[in-house]
Amino acid sequence: MKKIILAVVLLIMVSSASADEKIILNISGANFRRIPVAVPPFLSMDGKNGPLSKQFQKILTWALSYTDLFDIIEESAYLVNPYKEGVKIDEIQFDKWTAIGAELLIKGSYRIEGDKIVVEIRTYDPYQAKFIFGRRYKLKKSLMREAVYKFVNELLEEITGKRGCFGSKIAFQYRQPGQKWKDIYVVDMDGRNLKRLTFYNRFAMFPDWSPDGKFMLFSAFLRSYPDLFIADLRRGTISTLVRSNSQDVSGRFSPDGKYIAFSSTRSGNSEIYRVDRNGRNLIRLTFSPYIDVSPAWSPDGEQIVFVSNRAGNPNLYIMDSDGGNVRRLTTTGKYNASPDWSPDGNYIAFSKSLDGSRFDIYIIRPDGTDERVVTDGIGSNEYPRWSPDGRYIVFSSNRDGRYQLYIVNVGSGKIWKVIDLPGDAKEPSWSRVIY
Repeated sequence: MKKIILAVVLLIMVSSASADEKIILNISGANFRRIPVAVPPFLSMDGKNGPLSKQFQKILTWALSYTDLFDIIEESAYLVNPYKEGVKIDEIQFDKWTAIGAELLIKGSYRIEGDKIVVEIRTYDPYQAKFIFGRRYKLKKSLMREAVYKFVNELLEEITGKRGCFGSKIAFQYRQPGQKWKDIYVVDMDGRNLKRLTFYNRFAMFPDWSPDGKFMLFSAFLRSYPDLFIADLRRGTISTLVRSNSQDVSGRFSPDGKYIAFSSTRSGNSEIYRVDRNGRNLIRLTFSPYIDVSPAWSPDGEQIVFVSNRAGNPNLYIMDSDGGNVRRLTTTGKYNASPDWSPDGNYIAFSKSLDGSRFDIYIIRPDGTDERVVTDGIGSNEYPRWSPDGRYIVFSSNRDGRYQLYIVNVGSGKIWKVIDLPGDAKEPSWSRVIY
């Protein structure tokens, strides 16, 4: 892939499974630029191209654009009729694609088999006229979007070494217009399939996904104090996990799903506790006369980052998962809040207010170095959570007036809205990848 090699750092490895080259893109370099890619309409294997041809193309181009790694070449620039050129390597006029600057060419085809659909997607390097990567899926017709998302996840893994996050979901707290109550909702990461999880007409807050995506942890005021609850998303049941005459909030699953860290005022002021996922074996982790809240686990489960005002203004602190070896992480700003550890363990995302009024999303290394802002200073940006692939952060912002969910690409700084809702959406939590 000659032109890409000139633009970015590449590691070429010969796949033992085939003669095709596996390409790992280093997307963190300063010289990286988006890769021009052509995505023609998919072709029907029986020659009867219909609306599905364009639908597949639309879904795939959207997903590739979402990654911010590719520039989609407009169909109007094509020098071939995409409906007449085939999808196999000996049917493609690669010189016509290099002439418009396509450094990747992704071709797809499909066939209807009863209530199922067979989809084949192939990726080519036009400059070397080589097949790079392909997949074949057979699934229900209603799951065509899922097939494309699965392909993009696998394509990203093939060319960057890291699987994508398409198919994951985001849980969040939502207040409908004119209501004071807040409930937990879930939406696909692409803004589709909005669903309500709780129907308490009370205050439900701080959702957190279990590592396997089968359970949801949250707090809710069903009486005078907020308790911790756990929802079984497969069975549709909700049970009480932790209950006391105190505030039990901000629960977070450990990476192995065996434990839950949370903050509680049961000792008189807010401290960090740990409990087994069945609600037993409660252990107090912090012993401070100050406020300790918002615990979040490191991906190896060995450490917990949390917020404390023990030095004056709220700052981030890190301790071992047994409560020992407490050390301060942040040292600036009037308010540091809502930490979340990246999946690879390299960074902690958090919200910082420099003046005590509005927040931005920052990231910092666990050793306190390389602190930097990732949002753009518009509105107040709060409650960051990493995507499962570590490429993005979802957060809540009032930049358009109401608090809505947004996603920022940590590498490029590109920001977009997840879903436009009439009420306020806060406290997002990003699930694992579903497929």
